[in-house]
Order: sequence, then C-alpha cells, then structure tokens
Amino acid sequence: MEKRKALEGLLSRDKAAAILLDPRGAFVDVPATLKVRPVLRLHVGERFRDSDLRVDDWGVCQTLTFPVGRHACRIPWAAVFGIGPRDEDSAWVWPEDLPEGVMVEARTEGLPEGVAESAPPAPPRWTPKVIPGGKAR
Repeated sequence: MEKRKALEGLLSRDKAAAILLDPRGAFVDVPATLKVRPVLRLHVGERFRDSDLRVDDWGVCQTLTFPVGRHACRIPWAAVFGIGPRDEDSAWVWPEDLPEGVMVEARTEGLPEGVAESAPPAPPRWTPKVIPGGKAR
C-alpha cells in the first residue's frame, strides 16, 4: 500500500494518525533535539489546535507542539517507514524503509475495525517495537 493512501485513509476515519520516521533523513524538518534517534513517532491530523496539515506527493507538513515550542515539521515520504492509528501500538511498516540498525516484531492480526473500508489492502501489520542495534533485514 502506498504511504500516502494509508495516511489519508486513517485521517479520513480518525482525523489523526501516527507516523514512524527516521528524523535524521535528508529534508526532514523536526526540532533538532529529536533528530538524534533513528526512530521518531509523530502524531499528525486535523484534531490538533490550528491544524495546518498538508499531505501531498512530497510528504507531510504540519506545525506541531513540542516541549520546546511549536515547530513547522516537514516529513518527506522517503523518511517514513510506518503509519498507524494514533491511539494504538501498531502500524503498517514498510520494511525496506527501516533505518539501519532498527527492527520491528511482526504481528499477523488483521486491521482495526473500519480501516479496511477507508484504506486499500495493506502489507502485513507489524507492532513497532523498535530494537536498536538490530539488523534491518
């Protein structure tokens, strides 16, 4: 499943979603304090105050609030390796896009109720339990 379609499907259903990304990637714009780890989970959506969410062919842009203040985040699709419901510990994961040294544990259960109607068929579901130091493949 295409990343954009997965995100748009969740946003149409829940008005919010979680994005798993490598914040160290080229063209990723998040607060500098968050660019030191290989994995970052951001919540994006229309539920947030003064939402300026934009999802397009380039990626995802939204001003988000962090402990250090508000930041206009820019996340290209190349940096995204997982997308899931905001309130669940699961996500669609694109294994080929995992950062070097990061693994996730596979899970075979189906999609949450309602996602199948709002998004095209997905690759296998994964639980994003990040294990630093592992091999990506």
